[in-house]
Amino acid sequence: MGSAGNIEYVVDTKEVEICSFEIERIHNKISNATLEARESQLILRFTTDGVFAEDNENEMNNLAYRCFSALAYEFGFSIQNLRRGGSTLPKMDGKLSAVINAFGFSWSIEAPRKCLDDNVQHILESSAVVDDYDIQLIHQFVIARSEMDNVSRFMFLYNLALQVNSDNQKQLDESILRIDPSCDTSGSPIGNWNETVYTRLRNQLAHYRCNTNFENTRKEVRGVVNKFQKVVSAMLPRI
Repeated sequence: MGSAGNIEYVVDTKEVEICSFEIERIHNKISNATLEARESQLILRFTTDGVFAEDNENEMNNLAYRCFSALAYEFGFSIQNLRRGGSTLPKMDGKLSAVINAFGFSWSIEAPRKCLDDNVQHILESSAVVDDYDIQLIHQFVIARSEMDNVSRFMFLYNLALQVNSDNQKQLDESILRIDPSCDTSGSPIGNWNETVYTRLRNQLAHYRCNTNFENTRKEVRGVVNKFQKVVSAMLPRI
């Protein structure tokens, strides 16, 4: 009984230049992998060995989640609507099972197109073995970066950074200052440390601190959110 099959995964993106890559290796159950960027899609296709239609498919779904999250993170583009484009997998009785669009979830934004390069091989291979927690952080960053509203993006990024730093604002501020020693600070009204501008703005938004104006806070957030995004990225694991 043959055990070879084929699976295709797709994400929508308008941020990647048209290209095609043959991938030597990603995972011990797949071969003949290709990554193709079309006008509005990024497609990962591969041949499977030992993956049957009756199997729990979470392993392959998780692999696609890892691959696309890692690519979006490392090359700096956004994606939406991750889904199974199609599959032909062997069944235990020797027959074949064909499936189209088996699952999906989405996040979105559009931005200038990015050019993928030969680092694709390393990113995809590494994404298959990176720690589960680390890939979740990377995926959360991709989602946060995709927020079009500056305040929402800032709050998503801050909450992610807080998660990385054990949900401790003082520890987070220390991490920020190690990455950006020139970051503005001011005395915290609730602690005996100087909080960074990012923590101050987060607390003004989240807790409506006295003597603060929401519109002024929003304007200040717009001025720092791009720099803060780079700071948060520096806290995350590399692929």
